[in-house]
Order: sequence, then C-alpha cells, then structure tokens
Amino acid sequence: MRNLTSRLLGSTLVALAAAAAGGAWADPLPPMHHQGSVQYLSGGIGKDEARAVQAAAPAWPAVLEFVAHDPQAKADEFLANVSVQVRDAHQHTVLATVSEGPFVLAKLAPGRYEVQATVEGRTLTRAITVPAQGSSREVFVWTGRSARPLA
Repeated sequence: MRNLTSRLLGSTLVALAAAAAGGAWADPLPPMHHQGSVQYLSGGIGKDEARAVQAAAPAWPAVLEFVAHDPQAKADEFLANVSVQVRDAHQHTVLATVSEGPFVLAKLAPGRYEVQATVEGRTLTRAITVPAQGSSREVFVWTGRSARPLA
C-alpha cells in the first residue's frame, strides 16, 4: 500500500510539474466559433484574456487586432464590437462577424484576402496574405476620438 501511495504521489507531482511547464494554468481562451469552413475565436477583454489570446496568436494563420488611437492620449486603447468581413481572392465572404474583443484569430486557408473592419461607421480595408506556414497579423488603427475604446 505504501509503495502504491508513493507512486501515486510521485506521478501526481510529475503531472503537476508538466502542467505548470506546459501552461495548463494559463488564462483561458475565448470560445471557438465556426462559420462555414473557418474556425475562429474573438475576444481579449481584460488583461488575462488578452494575454491568453496574444499567447495563442502565433498558432493561428490570421490574426486581426483593433485599436483606437487618440493623438492627445498617452496610450492606444483596444476596441471591441468591430464588424469584420473577410473575403477571399474571388470576393466570396469567408468570415463575417462582430468582434467580441480587440482580437479575431482565424484559421483561414493559405491565400490572399481582403479584410474590412468597421467601427462606428468608419471602415478600414486591408489586403492580407495568409502563408502556408506561420501567421499573418494585421493591426487596424482608428485615429481620433470617435472610435470608442472598451469600457
């Protein structure tokens, strides 16, 4: 019995050490969503969730970030509730969503896309190329006071 208890305690300690090293106690990611063949997540509200999304971002083919910049303020601020449209090279919409935070991470197939991001009636359009390996990141920055930051 003592030998079994020692083995269980030892394997528990090994599992805890491995979990800690592997980030099992890391901040949780926002929920996954699917739209057609595209899997995506959206979020980043609060420091913990933002840190989790930023840590996961390199594993996603497309990373979109939304920021308000007030030239008079000392720091940029994250935006949420951004309307996002992603169209492929044939102008087919592959993703249409409203961001639940300042980040949208999407598993898009390699290729060229046009991304339109709209907040408070102001649209920014960017062409992105999703590589076969690695990640493509695009930061959308709205300048001025009309873009409201997260509350």
